[in-house]
Amino acid sequence: MRTLAALLGLVSILSFMGALIAQQEPPNTTPVNVDQKRISIPYPVNDLAVWSANGTKFDASILIELLKTKVNPGQWNDKNMINPYADNATIVVTTTQGAHKSIANILTDLRAGR
Repeated sequence: MRTLAALLGLVSILSFMGALIAQQEPPNTTPVNVDQKRISIPYPVNDLAVWSANGTKFDASILIELLKTKVNPGQWNDKNMINPYADNATIVVTTTQGAHKSIANILTDLRAGR
């Protein structure tokens, strides 16, 4: 008798869990466009003009403004951002792959003196 009660209890719990699962919304199965997915990439910039005149203070603000002006102007917000990190002379850019390609090209051009 106890076994039957335990079995009925288990069936009841499983039925309840099944009902909860059935009420959940299905996962978003819409494919993500890789070109629109945002990723974060660190860019070392210690070799660029991001230092004070005496070379002691890291300040990437001019470089960041240049990148924001040249790449997707007006679209930098809480989803597309550039953050400076003085500890390792790096900027971390969070944006789409297409924008990352443009940023990498600009940094390459700056290093080449173009």
